[in-house]
Amino acid sequence: MRVLFVAGEFPPDVGGLGDYTALLARHLAAAGIEVGVLTRAGAAAKVAGAGVFPLVQGWGSAAWWPVLGAVRQFRPDVVHIQYQAAAFGLAPAAMLLPVVLRRLGPFPAAVTFHDLRPPYLFPKAGPLRRLAVELVYRTSAGAVVTNGVDLACLQGLRFPPGVVRPPLAFIPIGSNIPVVWASPEDLGRLRRDHGVGPDERLVGYFGLLNWSKGAELALGACRQLVDSGLRVRLVLIGGSAGRTDPTNSAYAGFIKRRIEELGLGREVLWTGLLPAEEVSRWLQAVDVMLLPYLDGASLRRGSLVAALVHGRPVVTTRPPDPRAIQPLSGSEHFLLTRPRPEALAGAVREVLSDPVLANRLAERARQAAGFFDWGGIARRHLDFYQVIGAGVAC
Repeated sequence: MRVLFVAGEFPPDVGGLGDYTALLARHLAAAGIEVGVLTRAGAAAKVAGAGVFPLVQGWGSAAWWPVLGAVRQFRPDVVHIQYQAAAFGLAPAAMLLPVVLRRLGPFPAAVTFHDLRPPYLFPKAGPLRRLAVELVYRTSAGAVVTNGVDLACLQGLRFPPGVVRPPLAFIPIGSNIPVVWASPEDLGRLRRDHGVGPDERLVGYFGLLNWSKGAELALGACRQLVDSGLRVRLVLIGGSAGRTDPTNSAYAGFIKRRIEELGLGREVLWTGLLPAEEVSRWLQAVDVMLLPYLDGASLRRGSLVAALVHGRPVVTTRPPDPRAIQPLSGSEHFLLTRPRPEALAGAVREVLSDPVLANRLAERARQAAGFFDWGGIARRHLDFYQVIGAGVAC
């Protein structure tokens, strides 16, 4: 069986969607699937288990031709679009790929919605932008969603009588940071080498800098914890700006200025971009993870999944809809609170002062790690491909 991914970003791009695509390709290849990846020019020419077609100069309508060329060359049983509007430069042409591919021949075009945020169409497009996202699903051979809110949204779409609804599958994302277990001695050395004293508690924030991830709230919570007399350090693990959203660089500059304004020059450590194995060590070294998403926790957040897979106690923000984190539970797997510095500081203080609570959250996180296992994710994709009638039995 052959699967061709179409992805707006791919290593060496810094971004969760590119890492997800590369990891899924690797695990599908391990299951005996021949995998290709059609992506932007300049991407890695090869990754483990997959051939890469780095052919696309931009994601306007001109991108249809290299997509069709890759399809003719690779002859896949299914084309699987990894859809996120920002990764495709907010270009609407990517939404029409299922229609374009249908014109070419018997190549089922599936789509994974990494979120349901709409693309840019034109000024004052209004509701048409949401309808554009719906079009991707309606014209696809089937869709994968990564959290319960997106699943409910697509399940709620109405179809005309006689029109068959494309199959839907809920398949979680896995962590793009494989766990590389480190000894307590190694983790203690890492903390000491970065000036973390034996009586200081280490709070971790992880992820690319983006306005929705609330790094400024983490800084505000850190300031409150320090002012309350708690000896804490906040480590921004990674913390660089991604390529696909031009506002990220401006936000990174804002965060640097905010650190100085709050007088947190000593309390904040900033690791910069790190290899995955170094990120894994930092995730294990912290006492608690603080992930203050402005729009609430969701299983589409790779930074949350990475923290759970590494068995860390997590403080994060309550989602507007609890389906965003199902089948996990806010009362069991992490501590949920409001997206306010004072509320976040209070929750972090509660975890740091209560070893029983911290250990319970860490244990529940370790138990949940199996839900995000990449081998299981690959097997669920194979089941999905069979449902949409792609190729031979897997």
